[in-house]
Amino acid sequence: MLTPSQLKAAELLSEGRSQAETARQLGIATKTVERWKKKPEFQQAVASPEIRQECERELKKQAELIGSGNLALAALTPKTKTEMRLDELGKLDIAEAAIMERVEAGDLRAIALFLKISERRCKLFGLDLSTIPVLDAVQVLVSERMITSYQARLIVEGVEGVERKIKDFEQKQAKILDSNEP
Repeated sequence: MLTPSQLKAAELLSEGRSQAETARQLGIATKTVERWKKKPEFQQAVASPEIRQECERELKKQAELIGSGNLALAALTPKTKTEMRLDELGKLDIAEAAIMERVEAGDLRAIALFLKISERRCKLFGLDLSTIPVLDAVQVLVSERMITSYQARLIVEGVEGVERKIKDFEQKQAKILDSNEP
């Protein structure tokens, strides 16, 4: 089963886009696209729009099951922690893919959701954001190839934006307090 990012990459490549252009548009490394191209399932998806459509239908079914809370199917077979993490990671990928266009457009709500997804990804892999500064956690996620450098840049810009707003707010509060003193 291909991820939403892999499906989009397969579609772009089938349209004649280069690996570099595909990677840039998806915010992933060119090496990632190269690695995907070696997989037979990915190669079939590039060659066949029918296979891409079937993968998309399967992803939608999974998303509907997740959305309805019907996780009984997942409980039918015992899973290892690693398999469960991979399943959760896939769900996070689906959620992220659904909001990425709005994130790139600067939609603040979508960016907030993206940050929550990133926080969940950190918790999933044992990176407790309450004890690790966000920027350090981002570095770990990038080094472990759990997020792309593009995603890391979005998180860093979001954090810096929040820090600027907090600083501005504190400065305004200080001015108000100074002006109210006798």
